[in-house]
Amino acid sequence: IRRWLQAGKTQEEPIRLLLEQGEDQQEEKRIIICDETGCGLVPVDAFEREYREAAGRICTAFAEHADEVYRVVCGIGMRIK
Repeated sequence: IRRWLQAGKTQEEPIRLLLEQGEDQQEEKRIIICDETGCGLVPVDAFEREYREAAGRICTAFAEHADEVYRVVCGIGMRIK
């Protein structure tokens, strides 16, 4: 996500790209892994704040379309969808 934003692309582009690819291959399963970016201090740098916001929105969009969503903290997985 960081590289997409640094390249000047919008946060909607990776969402659209992966969802369109998924339409072509309905039976194919995908796993998307993302590090937690929202905990801790809010960054002073404007780009870092934009990156955190975009990461959260992109993950939320993927979770909307997912059959299952898990959150793993300290190696313990919890199904949240």
